[in-house]
Amino acid sequence: MLSSVLNSERAAVPFVQKLSESKQHILLNKNRGEYGDNTVEKLSERLGVDPSVLGRLKLFAEKYPILAMWPKLTWSHFRILIPVEDDKTRLELTEMTA
Repeated sequence: MLSSVLNSERAAVPFVQKLSESKQHILLNKNRGEYGDNTVEKLSERLGVDPSVLGRLKLFAEKYPILAMWPKLTWSHFRILIPVEDDKTRLELTEMTA
């Protein structure tokens, strides 16, 4: 069980990087009408993952843009911290966890 969790956490890293690249591309092209429509769905099909996973990864990339600051935290930690709406509270909890 533990190895499958660790493998899924390691597998998430390339998705986070790809999602970050996609986010940059979308932001650069956001004024092109309906360019961003269905982006998550299209990307989930290309990567072969569920759209809800990409949604969590998108939130992760938005809320933790500099991952190197918390190298000891795992994806499991971030999954608990990502839903915290208040940035200050989330940062305090993140620092307490690290």
